Amino acid sequence: MDEEQASELGEEEVKEGGRRSGSGVNLSVTKTGSIVKAVKNYVKGIGATPQWPIDEAAMDRMESKADVGRIEEMLAAVKKHYISSTDSCSLPLHIAKPEQSIFNIQTHTAFKKMSTLRKQDLIRRRKVIVITDMPVDECDFDEDGLSILAGIDVSVDIQDQSIDVKDGDYSRRLKYGTLRQMLDSSRSANGRILNALNFPLAACDRTPDGGIASDLAAWTLTENTAWCNGFCSLFPTRDVRWGLAANAGAIHWFHIDSDGFGTYVDVVSKNGKKLWLVARPVDNPAAFFRTNLFSLEDYTMEGPNEHKFIIEAILLAPGMRLYMPPNTPHFVITISDAICVGGHFYSSSGIRDTNVALFQAFTSGGHITNTAHAASRVLLRRLAFLWHSNIVLGQNKDSDRAASHVPDFTTWGDVLDLL
Repeated sequence: MDEEQASELGEEEVKEGGRRSGSGVNLSVTKTGSIVKAVKNYVKGIGATPQWPIDEAAMDRMESKADVGRIEEMLAAVKKHYISSTDSCSLPLHIAKPEQSIFNIQTHTAFKKMSTLRKQDLIRRRKVIVITDMPVDECDFDEDGLSILAGIDVSVDIQDQSIDVKDGDYSRRLKYGTLRQMLDSSRSANGRILNALNFPLAACDRTPDGGIASDLAAWTLTENTAWCNGFCSLFPTRDVRWGLAANAGAIHWFHIDSDGFGTYVDVVSKNGKKLWLVARPVDNPAAFFRTNLFSLEDYTMEGPNEHKFIIEAILLAPGMRLYMPPNTPHFVITISDAICVGGHFYSSSGIRDTNVALFQAFTSGGHITNTAHAASRVLLRRLAFLWHSNIVLGQNKDSDRAASHVPDFTTWGDVLDLL
């Protein structure tokens, strides 16, 4: 969206009761109701314990009248797949029957000991990996914490989710604002529900696990070779490392991430929580390879799409990291004001899903994803160079760490990956 379009949206906001203030929109408009009241009872069983601690005050200030019904519908779809336990309560699959769940939950210590081959296999099987007991430098949701992402008085794209959507036009919610305005909103009982997703972190030092991220392995192993050096291109950190900030009640409807990327995310703010809902196919495991998966005729990004999806959910909090394979439809609700840091990656074992997701994004565009990164192609080329150096030139054959990121011709699945 260019500045002229954003300015027009800002003027529309003025007509609806907001007003321009400095470099952004004044976002102090009253709200009523509560999305979190719809998720309150559900969330208490979603984490690693039956009673997850929830900030009641944060719950009571969350609202979006047009969205509450959809949230209730989504959570009802999740609870359909709960398992009854002996103490008369129902539990999510990742607790009751973890072997059947899309989530694979590991402690930080266990995950670090896991082989690269095993990690790649989890991505191949489309498992969403959740790491617990992660070391984390927590920050507060305040001026200091938000400055991790950007200058708090710098104008950035912000979704104002207190604005009603008309005729499916979500661009009405896109405004220019500042992190200071988001902070002010978090401190007001009548504050707006704001969601900011565009904070490139060019100097980010948070990297994904080397056993998961084949793009990192490829970059290291092919550096200083022909066509793979500093004269050709630099690692596109700004495109694949980023931060997020959101007020309690912010929603991101069903989508897949851009450019066939896998995604990892850490919640870094104290008491920050996000409910992460993930879809898997109803029956055929290969259903997400279908090119009409997101066709407008039988898919809606605001709904559970139960004819296509089985939905599971988990509550992310500080000390947890989520790794999500490419081409994974997901839906996110911010339960309490949260700052997150994360990024994107490519995994060799998920390359087929990457290719499908690239096609889906090309054909469906903004209907299923919200951005694009041209620099992603540099990473894919480096991955191809790694495969060539190993398969054709015979390099790095003695390194299990390197070989785990290269297709193994003794398995049919890896042959398909290469094709």
